[in-house]
Amino acid sequence: MFKLFKINIFKSVYYSLKFRAKILVGRGTRLYLANGAKINGFGVIQIGVDYFGPVQETILEMSQNSSLIFAGNVNIKKGSNFFLGRGAKLEIGANTYFNQNTIVRVSSELKIGSSCAISWGVNIIDSDEHRIFINGQENEMVKKITISDNVWVGCNVIILKGVFLDTGVIVAAGSVVTSSFDSRQLVAGIPAKVIYKNVAWLD
Repeated sequence: MFKLFKINIFKSVYYSLKFRAKILVGRGTRLYLANGAKINGFGVIQIGVDYFGPVQETILEMSQNSSLIFAGNVNIKKGSNFFLGRGAKLEIGANTYFNQNTIVRVSSELKIGSSCAISWGVNIIDSDEHRIFINGQENEMVKKITISDNVWVGCNVIILKGVFLDTGVIVAAGSVVTSSFDSRQLVAGIPAKVIYKNVAWLD
């Protein structure tokens, strides 16, 4: 019953019917969906419903023909901002959650597995956002990011383009991740490096 006071019932019903999916939209959450943008999946996705502490505005902005696909219950907590570019694709696995004030920007593709914990203040960006030239050669601007199952991303982490995090990786708070890491590694630093191997964590 308490959660009903956090939900914008009109938006929740409207988007659930529009996309034939179970979508709960929190009060004050702003959704900007261009033509051809799609949200689909099974389970329930919450957008801007739960929170603790001070939060910013919750925004989901999807450009033309972009897609958000969820495979089970997903919780995007209040204060998070998600931006999907034209034709971009975001996939999220079951029982994954994003804490408040997280920013996700997808220009191409971002895949996040099941049972992942994304802490507050995290930035995940698959593009440089600007063209960069090195010795006269243009650098590849956009690369897919993959975050596998059971990954824990600590608070205020930045994950940049082309990164692959294998199952069970732990990223320590404040790290900047620019390269890929194998399963069950704990990584930390700027840029992030392996600190421990064969780690495990419980939510």
